[in-house]
Amino acid sequence: MKKLLTWLLILAMIGTLAVVPALADDEDEIWGSYVLADMDDGSGEDMTELLSIMASMGMSATLEIAEDGSGLLNLFEDEEELIFNFDAMTVTTFNDEGEENVMPFVYEDGLLVFGDDEMSMTFTKGELAPPSTSTGAFDLYTLEAIVDSDGTELELPDDETTLTILDDGTATLEQAGEIMDMTFDFEAMTAVGDGEDMTFELDEGILSLTDSTGAVLIFSRTDPGYAGSYAIVSMVTEEDGDLTEQLTMLAAMGMAPTLTIEEDGSGVLDLFGIPMELTFDFDAMTFSTIDEETGEEVTSPFTYEYGRITMDEEGSYMEFARTMGEGSSFNLMDIIGEFEEEEPAA
Repeated sequence: MKKLLTWLLILAMIGTLAVVPALADDEDEIWGSYVLADMDDGSGEDMTELLSIMASMGMSATLEIAEDGSGLLNLFEDEEELIFNFDAMTVTTFNDEGEENVMPFVYEDGLLVFGDDEMSMTFTKGELAPPSTSTGAFDLYTLEAIVDSDGTELELPDDETTLTILDDGTATLEQAGEIMDMTFDFEAMTAVGDGEDMTFELDEGILSLTDSTGAVLIFSRTDPGYAGSYAIVSMVTEEDGDLTEQLTMLAAMGMAPTLTIEEDGSGVLDLFGIPMELTFDFDAMTFSTIDEETGEEVTSPFTYEYGRITMDEEGSYMEFARTMGEGSSFNLMDIIGEFEEEEPAA
C-alpha cells in the first residue's frame, strides 16, 4: 500500500502546472494574439483535446499578427516569421533557404485557418476550452416516488426508472430502455433535461428533482454493484494533504490510475501502465496482493459503499468510484406527463 501511494504522489505532482490566460483581442480584426486550437497533420486525428491539455500545462503554440501584417508563429518554442496580406487573404511563410511559400488563409469570428498539402492549423483568439477533468465516475439513483404539483403521489411506471449522474454533472435518465441526457449544476442546484430547466435537492442520498410544472421526482441512491471498472476520484496523504486536484489533471492527460474488479473479487489496479493484481474479499472487507520483494501475501482493509471503494492506511487513502459509458435520448414527459391526470395509487 505504501509503495502504491508513493507512485501516485510522485506522478500526481505533474498536475501542478500553469494555466494559460485568456486572450482579449477584437474578433473583428485579423491582427492580434492567437493560440493553436487544432492541427491536421494528415492523420485525421482530432488534436483539440491534446492541445487543450498542453495549454493547461503552459505549452501553447501561439501566433502574433501585427497591424502591418507581420506575424510570428511560436510552435512550441520553434519561432517562424510570417507575412499576412489582409486584402488578398494570404499568408507567406519562408523555408530555411529563405524561399517563399504563399498560401490562402480563412478568418471568421476569431478563428484563423491556414496550411498546405501536408498540414493545416486552426488558431483562435479566445481561450482554449479547459481539458475535461471527468473521470467517468458516477452515482446511481432509482426513482422511488412521483408527486404532482398538487402534492398527490402518483403511481410509478411499471419499468424501473434510474438516474445516472457523472462527476462532471452530465447525466442520463433511463426508463423502459429509453434515455434522456441531462446536466446537473451542483453549485446552483439546477438541472436541465430535454430543454427544460429544473431544480433539485440532495439530502443523505435522496435526490428530489422538481420540473417546471412543480411535479417532483424522488430518487434514492442505489448500489450499482462492485463488479466493473473504477477511476480514482480522490487521494489524501498524511504528509501532503488532499491531492485530488492533481489527480483530475492526470485524468485529463489519460494518466490517472484505474481499477477493475471481477465478480469473483479478483482485480487489477493499473498504475500508469503497470498492472498490479489484487484480490478483494467483500465479506471480510479486505484486499490482498503479493509483495514483490518477499513473495508473501499482504492484506489491507477497504470500505465499499454505493460503488465507491476507499483504501486507507496510516492516514493516507485513495478513493475509487465505478465508471460507465454514455447513452442516447427521450422526453422527460414520458415519465411525468402520463401520470399528471391519474388518480393517486391505492
